[in-house]
This record gives sequence, C-alpha cells and structure tokens, in this order.
Amino acid sequence: MDNSTRHDTLFDHIAIAVRDPAQLTPLLVGDLAGEPVAAGPGGGFLWYQWQFGGAGILEVLEPDGPTDGFLYQIGRASGRERVWT
Repeated sequence: MDNSTRHDTLFDHIAIAVRDPAQLTPLLVGDLAGEPVAAGPGGGFLWYQWQFGGAGILEVLEPDGPTDGFLYQIGRASGRERVWT
C-alpha cells in the first residue's frame, strides 16, 4: 500500500444488529473474553456494549418497538426485510 494515501482511522466502537443478543453472550464473554460495560434503550432499539482487552468496544443492537424504528428503516432502505442475523 502506498503510505502517501493511507489514512489511519480510529473507531470509537463498532456496532452490529442481531435479533437476540443473549445468544451472543457465550461467544462475547466466554470465547472472546469481553466484559459488559454499558447498556440502554435507544430510539427503536436496545443496545449493549462489551469491551475487549481494555481497548475495543463492540456494540450490539436489538430491534425494539414499532416496525418503523431505526433498524427497520435501515433494512427497508437497503432492500432487506431485516438487517440483523
């Protein structure tokens, strides 16, 4: 890669959307040694955050509320019925 065009990007966190975050807990906590650090309601979704090694944060979004909520809107805009796994 040509270093003159490379840009270093730092992320605050990365988010994914899933139907049932509880199914990810064994992977996030057990296999990847993540620690739950925060959770709460959002606009049409619930969110949960895990931190890994004191550095990276993964945020998991769960659809919540009416079908015109945030995650449902993204799904329709992308041509998918759902955006979570």
